[in-house]
Amino acid sequence: MQQTVALAEKDSLRIRNLQEEVQACLALNRAMLQALAAMSPMVGAAADIALEEEAEREALPERAARIIEQARQDLQCSPAEARRTRLLERALIGAAEAMADEEPQRRRA
Repeated sequence: MQQTVALAEKDSLRIRNLQEEVQACLALNRAMLQALAAMSPMVGAAADIALEEEAEREALPERAARIIEQARQDLQCSPAEARRTRLLERALIGAAEAMADEEPQRRRA
């Protein structure tokens, strides 16, 4: 009997350790996806498409589907935020182009 209890306790400890590792992996993946999405709207869209493809896989467990859908929702920003991000990106590109145009003029002066 004691042997059975000891084995059950060992199994419980292993399961807890696995659960903690899975939670850590999920947290790292969420952080990576959010960092990728923050890099640019195009990278965020690519991450969203990849998550959508994962969600559409056959025989995906229900819990996994819920986790993937939550990750997609977390990545998607509001339309207003997306517009502001695109405007900021365009402004930065415009400023960089303007600086590049001014550089040849400075060399001549």
